[in-house]
Amino acid sequence: MKQALIDFLKKHGMDAYMMYADSAADADLYYTTQFLAYDPFLYLHTREKDVLLISNMEIGRAEKQADVDEIAPLSRYDLIEQVKKGKTPEDAYLDVVADFAGDLGIQKIAVPHSFGLYLADGLRSKNIEVTPVNSPVQRSRAQKSSTEISFIRSAQGAAEKAIKKAENTLKQSKSRDGTLYVNREVLTCEKLRSIIEVSLLCDGYTTETTIVAAGALSADPHNTGSGSIKYGEPIVIDVFPQSKLNRYHGDMTRTFVYGKPWQELIDMHKMVLAAQKTAIEMIRPGIAASEIHHLVCEVFESGGYDIGKREGFIHSTGHGVGLDVHELPAVGVNNEPLKIGNVITIEPGLYYQDMGGVRIEDIVVVTEKGCKNLNSYHKKLIIEGTR
Repeated sequence: MKQALIDFLKKHGMDAYMMYADSAADADLYYTTQFLAYDPFLYLHTREKDVLLISNMEIGRAEKQADVDEIAPLSRYDLIEQVKKGKTPEDAYLDVVADFAGDLGIQKIAVPHSFGLYLADGLRSKNIEVTPVNSPVQRSRAQKSSTEISFIRSAQGAAEKAIKKAENTLKQSKSRDGTLYVNREVLTCEKLRSIIEVSLLCDGYTTETTIVAAGALSADPHNTGSGSIKYGEPIVIDVFPQSKLNRYHGDMTRTFVYGKPWQELIDMHKMVLAAQKTAIEMIRPGIAASEIHHLVCEVFESGGYDIGKREGFIHSTGHGVGLDVHELPAVGVNNEPLKIGNVITIEPGLYYQDMGGVRIEDIVVVTEKGCKNLNSYHKKLIIEGTR
């Protein structure tokens, strides 16, 4: 990846690529440095080497963990002394960064689009050229190594385990006046979500917004869900865990119904399954992402369903997964060809306010001859009670 950064700098006539963020939130920075920090730090990659500029408090940890050529402590530039003399911390840090870049002979810096305006304008005021660019790191991240794929496979395993616990809870429920109960308590979206998230936490994964959306709420693809779960209504469960150890995500979705659903919902589920099967069978190196997406749209249109409107199939077919739950490559209208090592979701769905939603999502890896599905969990719609 770092050679790709050097090639990028040479191609575009830049002296260095700079990032400033906390690597817990910025996947590019973590990917590049392998150093996890919850406070912002500066990363600079020149044509010859890469360097961290970091607080003294983090020096010891950075020396052990960071995959960089050099680590420069902030104390080298007397940051605290400048603040004591009356400068604001922001102005003092700006001066430090400018001196740091000057020591490395840097005059032209490329930065990602997320780079802070205050720091960018401050460097420009000191006659350093700062140019926002499409992140070259994101491009590198799109093709996964075997180690990265193993991390994502493990995350998918944790997601499947958590969804199984949710499904088992549904199986143990009873319907009373159209509402599901477990142990004489109303079964809610919140309860199922907590079961999923506790399972993930015990396996070393975190998740911010697990989706358990039932009934009409399932017609909104990103509604996290709330309230009681009813007999015969769709329940969309979308789980995207992130490993606390290696930071990689999984992402999978299943749609369940406890009891007997309307025939229209059964038909929607069959169509979503058919669309997903068609998409997965198409995946191979070199095929344009848009070709996959357009064929999924054709499958839905052939069944009489709406495309690209307020209802029906209203989102892309999939996206890349890795350190971010949504990353390159997108599987939508873009014409970019898939490459070996891309890890993508395939998640067609149908959404109607009077019926609810159906979405099914697996993660696949693009291989030399096609793709490999990292999911093995069943895709049955109807759940029958065990008692």
